[in-house]
Amino acid sequence: MPIEYRLTAVDRAPDAVDGRMLDPLPVTLHAELDQLLDRFRAGGAELVVVLQPDPLPRLPALIDQVAYRVVAEALTNASRHGAELPTDLRITATQEQPTIRVRSALLDRSAPTDRSAAATVGTGHGLSNLLGRVTAAGGRFSAGVDDGRWSVDCVLPLEGSA
Repeated sequence: MPIEYRLTAVDRAPDAVDGRMLDPLPVTLHAELDQLLDRFRAGGAELVVVLQPDPLPRLPALIDQVAYRVVAEALTNASRHGAELPTDLRITATQEQPTIRVRSALLDRSAPTDRSAAATVGTGHGLSNLLGRVTAAGGRFSAGVDDGRWSVDCVLPLEGSA
């Protein structure tokens, strides 16, 4: 069940233009994925990465920024909560939509099993911020326990399909 999020003007300010969430210094998945993966591996993370196609095609700027944020936050959480266990990252970019799935160990057995409640879990705001960014871009986002593992799933539209 997808998490619903209603974006308000406060959520969008000050990093939005015409309702589109933008980073002041854009970091994109296309430009930074290899460096991002290298940083996590250098920190001891075991990553299993599947890119389809490999290399990934260029995405529209806004979608590329949001995709980077999703991958970075999901890998950060995975390394924080289960660094010694493998994390799976799958990014698939079709002509219709890019999808991101990050699955990691579930060491915290108190994590909610209801995926709709998962965006409010934790001491930070990472998942709720991702939910806002993905929703503002016209995509779908969920995070929670799936088959005994923590899973972050994101489907983003290509520009013009939101």
